[in-house]
Amino acid sequence: MRPSPEDPRSEELSFGADSGDGPRPSERAAEWARAHRRLLTAVGLSAALVAGLGVGGRHLYEKSNQPLPPPDGPWPQTGFLTVNLCKGKGTDFDSDWENCRDREAPTAADRQKIEAGLRAMPELRDIRFESREEARANLREKSTEGTEPDLVDIPEAYRARVEPGDWKALRSRIEALPGVSNVFLFRDGFWWDKADIGISLCPESSSLPTNPCKGRGRPTEDEKRNVFDRIKALPDVETVYLEDPAHYLKMLRHSYWEETGSAANDVAHLPETFYVKLKRPPARDTINKIFEGMPGVNDVSDISAFRR
Repeated sequence: MRPSPEDPRSEELSFGADSGDGPRPSERAAEWARAHRRLLTAVGLSAALVAGLGVGGRHLYEKSNQPLPPPDGPWPQTGFLTVNLCKGKGTDFDSDWENCRDREAPTAADRQKIEAGLRAMPELRDIRFESREEARANLREKSTEGTEPDLVDIPEAYRARVEPGDWKALRSRIEALPGVSNVFLFRDGFWWDKADIGISLCPESSSLPTNPCKGRGRPTEDEKRNVFDRIKALPDVETVYLEDPAHYLKMLRHSYWEETGSAANDVAHLPETFYVKLKRPPARDTINKIFEGMPGVNDVSDISAFRR
């Protein structure tokens, strides 16, 4: 049943001209507001929330349209090593290593002793022998498209994973094994478990004659935006990071833990790099073609190819 105008349950919602009878419109409005204080408060909060979502949502959208900085970590403490074996007297490779001068290449029996020595070291695991043919195939697979790695002086080698420990002492023990020429020992890459592809941009300066960045300097903001837009257009993109030269230097110092040369401090030669995490990484050739020839792009790398 609809309340009559005299019914006290009726509510005055019209705040128009004064009729001359009863409270004035302003008084009726005040009474209605007092009676509906909770409702007005809820409406006001809702309006404020909607307005906030408008501003905040736009901010979140703008942030989502920018690459993220590199994550804080983790910084891997494990690593990998290559134990190169002597190639034999008279080779250019062995002339550079004191351990191999005037000695023959290790025989099968010598290799067994070297492998037994490696397996006795608790810091090492997943030890495997790599022939010259396997090493050549691996280098060809990881070389940049259009370039041919120098395969002449590749020696036989052992490869292994390395656990945290005293790596300097470990390397000294390995180099003392007869038939070992040299040892390369590095920490795992910072980006190995965080990204699938890396797209490095032109550094401030580059002296390599075949480098696409020679003589041009770092990319402009428009060039960087074009690269980022093309990354975002890739299928199955999860996260895009942009690493600055300072973080790149920190990453190099972490992986190449014994590097002390001045080149390790020259950020002018270090690029900014986009790192991209994908749900389903496409083939490397596909990625290379997508970014090939883009102004400001230096190199495209398949991060998964470097994982051990």
